[in-house]
Amino acid sequence: MSKYFKLIFGLSMTLFLLIQVQGFFDLGLISFILYIIEVIIFIAVVILILIGLYKWMNNPIRFHIIILGISSILLGLIIYKPFGLIDDKMIYGENLLFVHEEGVASCTSSFEFKKNGKYFQKSVCFGINRKVGNYTINNDTIYLDTLQINQYKYGVIHRKDSVLKMYLTHPKTAKDFEDFKLDSAQLQKKIEYSTKKFYKIYEINGI
Repeated sequence: MSKYFKLIFGLSMTLFLLIQVQGFFDLGLISFILYIIEVIIFIAVVILILIGLYKWMNNPIRFHIIILGISSILLGLIIYKPFGLIDDKMIYGENLLFVHEEGVASCTSSFEFKKNGKYFQKSVCFGINRKVGNYTINNDTIYLDTLQINQYKYGVIHRKDSVLKMYLTHPKTAKDFEDFKLDSAQLQKKIEYSTKKFYKIYEINGI
């Protein structure tokens, strides 16, 4: 195998494996940098494959077309599953509850609650943050293990509105709004609003 076709295979396989594993780590801003690098590698491999096809047409070696075929399949799988073929659902089973919230600048946050008492929080905002914690549930109240993730202490399922109301562990106080010119009613409303976040329920099973 020539160095050129080794390069195509090496880049496509590295890109494929990197995408499969990076979603299971809390990389934060590094994931955004990796995403840019992966896009560049993807475009480069596509160009290399096209040039490789031209080379193969002028010198048809069977093993070279196999390499081009495998590399093309890997790129196709990346397009089909850009966040990886293996996800939490495949490893931990179906969700008992899946909720999602979209914030400013298209930043998103979601929770997957599994049957084994684990939950996964994924935040996407100029990078991907992934955290794993434990939870218990009593009726429609979900209690989170704040030793592992201390952002929220518990959540309440509101079935009628299809939302999960999540209560922050450290809500804002009046001191946080000192720079704002607010009357007492506005201040109280701000404080009340800052104690919780609303996540839309997209999936609920057996709760």
